[in-house]
Amino acid sequence: MEIVALVNQKGGVAKTTSAVNLAAALAKLEKNILLIDLDPQGNATHGSGVLESNLENGTVELFSELELKNCITKTSLYDLIGTNITLAKTEMDLTQEYGREFILKEKLSTCNDYDYVILDCAPSLGNLTINALVASTNVLIPVEAGIYSLTGLEQLLETISKLKRLNRELQNINIFLTKFDTREKLSHDVESYLKENFPEYYLGNKIRVCAELKKAQASMKSIVEANQEARSAIDYMELAKKVVNN
Repeated sequence: MEIVALVNQKGGVAKTTSAVNLAAALAKLEKNILLIDLDPQGNATHGSGVLESNLENGTVELFSELELKNCITKTSLYDLIGTNITLAKTEMDLTQEYGREFILKEKLSTCNDYDYVILDCAPSLGNLTINALVASTNVLIPVEAGIYSLTGLEQLLETISKLKRLNRELQNINIFLTKFDTREKLSHDVESYLKENFPEYYLGNKIRVCAELKKAQASMKSIVEANQEARSAIDYMELAKKVVNN
């Protein structure tokens, strides 16, 4: 079972969008998928077509005494452990917990029902994100092809590398580009910078800007499910194939 954390302490880089669409794309490749929403904003939950009001149990309960199997909500393509804003209090409460970095890893160790577990992290390096990094076998860092996108990237990579001391199962740390506009010089400049300065991390995958993506989000669907012919749907399918073959 591969555990893939999508991490970036910067907001607005399409991290949650990528988590939802990667989960959907992997499911389209006939993989058994579990998506866990670790962001108190709950956007991955909403993007999976699940309303907070319909959640019986989720991430909050996962970090308490409830077993993982009892926290799952079924969606059309994959299983989901969803969340809501009360997860913010759970994260604060974790500060008092002994061995708090290993809670998610221990919960996931009881589950072998999936090919991939996708972890959507908050745009921070708080307790929940640290749990994700300690539990994961692979880390994906979405980087927006924009002017401020590279700020803090080197520090993030250093932090993840240090956490390998707590997680010897972490195999791959990779970067991919989001919001890539083929018409914009800046997008190509950002890619050139990644190729030159982070060649060992950059996958070469780019998620192109796409109007259909916002329409899919408004309908609480992944673009992979809503419109398979859309540019970003094609790009997320390519990313999923890279994850499988990497």
